[in-house]
Amino acid sequence: MPRSAGYRPHRKACMKLFKTLLCALALLTLGACASMFSHTGARQAGSIVEYLYPDAKQAPNLEPTVTRLRLPVRVGIAFAPAGGRDIDRRNGLQDAAQLQLLERVKAAFSQYDYIGSIEVIPGNYLLPHGGFGNLDQVARMFNVDVIALVSYDQIRFNDTNRLAVLYWTVVGAYLVKGDQYDVQTMVDAAVFDVRSRKLLFRAPGLSQVKGAATMAGYGKEVRGAQSDGYAQAVDQMIPQLQAQLASFRERAKSDPGIQVEHAPGRRGAGDIGWPVALALAGLAGWMGWRRRMAAPVTFAVGGICLLLACVGESEAGMLAWDRGALQNGELWRLWTGHLVHFSVSQALGDTLALIVMGLYAEPLIGSRRFALLLACVADLLSLGMLVLAPGLEEFRGASALATLTAVLAGSLAWRRHRESRPVLCCAALALAAKTLWEMGAHTAAFTDLPAGVAVAWQAHLLGALLGVLAAAWIDGWLRWPLHGRPGRTLGELW
Repeated sequence: MPRSAGYRPHRKACMKLFKTLLCALALLTLGACASMFSHTGARQAGSIVEYLYPDAKQAPNLEPTVTRLRLPVRVGIAFAPAGGRDIDRRNGLQDAAQLQLLERVKAAFSQYDYIGSIEVIPGNYLLPHGGFGNLDQVARMFNVDVIALVSYDQIRFNDTNRLAVLYWTVVGAYLVKGDQYDVQTMVDAAVFDVRSRKLLFRAPGLSQVKGAATMAGYGKEVRGAQSDGYAQAVDQMIPQLQAQLASFRERAKSDPGIQVEHAPGRRGAGDIGWPVALALAGLAGWMGWRRRMAAPVTFAVGGICLLLACVGESEAGMLAWDRGALQNGELWRLWTGHLVHFSVSQALGDTLALIVMGLYAEPLIGSRRFALLLACVADLLSLGMLVLAPGLEEFRGASALATLTAVLAGSLAWRRHRESRPVLCCAALALAAKTLWEMGAHTAAFTDLPAGVAVAWQAHLLGALLGVLAAAWIDGWLRWPLHGRPGRTLGELW
């Protein structure tokens, strides 16, 4: 049967329609490929406010209370749980990533002596909207006094560039970076005292990570960018948190709303004790009553001690021997720590012992040599306590210098006044017995020190040893060879 004349034009029309539909389908497919990922982005967040004050409709009324911190402080660190009103808990920071970041914070603060322990608290112990009730439970469970809560808020923006049009080639999905991302991260550490529920200090950290990825590798690239965003934000937060901690320590010294208590052995004082001071005074008077002795350096040092005993606590704290401050470069404390005291009675006892012993020792070796000796020995005493008393955080008192002067005077009198040796033996035995008692009990019955302050027996022991060495050097028991010449005494060198 012959075909009609209109068959060929009809066939051409069908083919044209087919090609048009095929092109439209390709364009639709291309658009789908180029828009495979949502451009709305994603968010991860954990809010401290949502956690501690879940039902608060207005600012909480905090009654003025006194925050009492007992050193060394037991600290817990944790991320605030996800689950705010507009955040899906499934979008929170994963527990494994939280622990890794918190370990970095812990490592940065483990060096401080006034921090006893740092506990990393897993996120599953903190309940969403748990409030201070849940915080109290966690603090008791991990036995911590202070908790540093880290809030976070990370937003990821997605977008495509012009290269995304090449995704339709299939190969382009693996080679062309047509998808872009912008990850912005904020972390904020807020340190709370659990008992008083008071915010002590806080420090933020920010980061921004941008990049592009192929369609096939987009998920992996974005996960890496999010991890890098948290790591960079935490790295920026750590030095700011350290700076805020140092600022809080200085503020606590003068803030009446903060009381810092020290565990036994963490805060030391050189206290010679009134009975020992009076005994040394009698001994010095018995040995030197026949001569008139001039000791300007001794009286100058004693006067400075009594003058500084009248200053305020904040001023005395700026001069005290402080391990953390010394490590931060405040080297003047190596000397001034021996001139300030915790109380007036402690200053009177130490100063009396220093003066009566200096009245005998200073005229024997000369004022200039005695001043140089005290300056050098004060430095050595402070450095020695850094090594021999690793748990000591703060020290005040002139008893180490008084012990040094007493041993120096006794050693010099041992060779010059043989008739006084029995008395000197009794005094040495009494000093040794006192030091042994302080080593075992960290205090003596006749000391008058504030609560939480123990006697730093290491300072007395170092003072006695340096006193013996100084007397041996000055009196010629030890000689100093100089450029091949015969040994010379310290007195000859001076």
